[in-house]
Amino acid sequence: MKTLAFISLLIFSSSCSACRFDFADDPVVRNAIKVRGGYPISEQQCALLNKNGLALLVSGSATVLRGVSIGWAEVRLTDLKTHVTSTISHSATNVNVGDASQDTADGLLYDAVSNAVRGLDFEVVVNEINLYRSKAKASR
Repeated sequence: MKTLAFISLLIFSSSCSACRFDFADDPVVRNAIKVRGGYPISEQQCALLNKNGLALLVSGSATVLRGVSIGWAEVRLTDLKTHVTSTISHSATNVNVGDASQDTADGLLYDAVSNAVRGLDFEVVVNEINLYRSKAKASR
């Protein structure tokens, strides 16, 4: 199922200031991020992704259910060439009971992505993926 979801993702490049990085997401996430100026990623995180040939893998959604706006996101790192993906992720969910609208939910999705990116220890995840890469090479 994860493979099918990954295959259905669209892959693009994004920028944070002067640093560009690869990412994989879905149209709902991409639209919420694009409207708000791009992925909230630091120069250090961007450089680490590029140095290790990795991409930001983001899933999430924004919706209104029973008068409550909800936005959630999960962030991982992945190698787009080999499809080696971290088992370590960080997720966040934001809820607003005072303003039930899709615009509010989209903002909550962006906030959830921001929180998830901030909460993910990029160095630990890069080390995990590099370990998986070395094991894969050794088994050939």
